[in-house]
Amino acid sequence: MLKDKCIYIFWNEIPVVIGEFGARDKNGNLQSRVDYAAYYIAAARAYGMNCNWWFLK
Repeated sequence: MLKDKCIYIFWNEIPVVIGEFGARDKNGNLQSRVDYAAYYIAAARAYGMNCNWWFLK
């Protein structure tokens, strides 16, 4: 799904910043959430998109 969107965005020269994404805390699944964030950011960067990251405590 991300690949199809990236192809459309690239060929139409549309600037993109992914401003918000996340994974919910379910019974202390911190490592799964960290892995998901790393994958998502790497996938976006592979297609030339930037992500913003912030942490709320």
